[in-house]
Amino acid sequence: MKKNISQILSLFGLILLTSAGAQARVSQTIEINPISMMQTENKDIIMSYHFGRVQVGMTSSVYYNLSNKGDTPIDVSIEIRGAGFDADSNCPKTLEAKQKCSTRIVFWPTFEGQYAGRLVWLTTGGNIILDLWGQGARNF
Repeated sequence: MKKNISQILSLFGLILLTSAGAQARVSQTIEINPISMMQTENKDIIMSYHFGRVQVGMTSSVYYNLSNKGDTPIDVSIEIRGAGFDADSNCPKTLEAKQKCSTRIVFWPTFEGQYAGRLVWLTTGGNIILDLWGQGARNF
């Protein structure tokens, strides 16, 4: 994930803050500046998050906070794809200037093996794509 941070900063003026913790609750913040997003001609940001090994039948969560640091409202909607992944969010349809919202992503493996998914924040200035990975495991 570290190599994506410089890409994010240069493309959209975004800042990604992470806190430590493998299986613990992890919170990350994405700050959006709509003006710089529009200047990039609607290019998407692509990031990834790996949940690591999670015991079958258990869950692991990560929280992403989306913050509009600009002076212009942005439209936001969320899509999630992939077996074993789910999300809930308090993001409104329109994220006003200086407003923030939170999205919780849950990995819940039901069988052993590799999982892949994708969460997309569709925004007025471009999409923020988060590729999701995890492994369901038994007998840690």
